[in-house]
Amino acid sequence: MSIQPQIASTASKFGCRVITVTQTLPDYQRHEAYRKKTAAFEEWRQKLNRGDRLPRGRFFKGKTPGRKMVIMDEFWQAFR
Repeated sequence: MSIQPQIASTASKFGCRVITVTQTLPDYQRHEAYRKKTAAFEEWRQKLNRGDRLPRGRFFKGKTPGRKMVIMDEFWQAFR
């Protein structure tokens, strides 16, 4: 038995779903190009406090000021 069905059966016991994702090189390159193009705006947005107002503009539409909350548990530290 491979590891993937074991993970799926264990996750279903706890009410979790397993999602398999594939990524192609053109998808990755498109994401990298966008990230480099908007890096200055993103860095500036993350330096703001939660209560600050964002400027008008298409990059800032639908975004909130401040850093995103990232939560990691001990499991992910094994993959560093």
